[in-house]
Amino acid sequence: MKIHVHAGAHKTASTYLQTILELNRPALTEAGIGCAPLPELRKSLTNRLHELSPSTFRIEDFAPLFFHGHDAPREVRGLIVSDENLLGLTSAFLRSGQLYARAGDNLSHLRSLIPDREIVLFVSIR
Repeated sequence: MKIHVHAGAHKTASTYLQTILELNRPALTEAGIGCAPLPELRKSLTNRLHELSPSTFRIEDFAPLFFHGHDAPREVRGLIVSDENLLGLTSAFLRSGQLYARAGDNLSHLRSLIPDREIVLFVSIR
């Protein structure tokens, strides 16, 4: 199973992409691809990223988040994680003056949570 991570920088049409993904969730689910809605993804994963431990984290436990609150289909081909906050928050830039200073740490920690999965990273910049 591939994990597709979209970590678009702010103001690079991330919201548009997330809207299109949300509109197509039924078709994605039918194809065995899960896509979590942004508010639920932030609440469950992005905002808690550094609290999650590689020793206890299992991406499979998040299946209801990615598949409309239901069990994952028999064959899960992939998951889509799309959140511009994976790179960092604009408020952190305002405080520190450094743009996405923790982006590397955030993405490395995400990788450590799912070491046994192929990750395809998409980054949009402007």
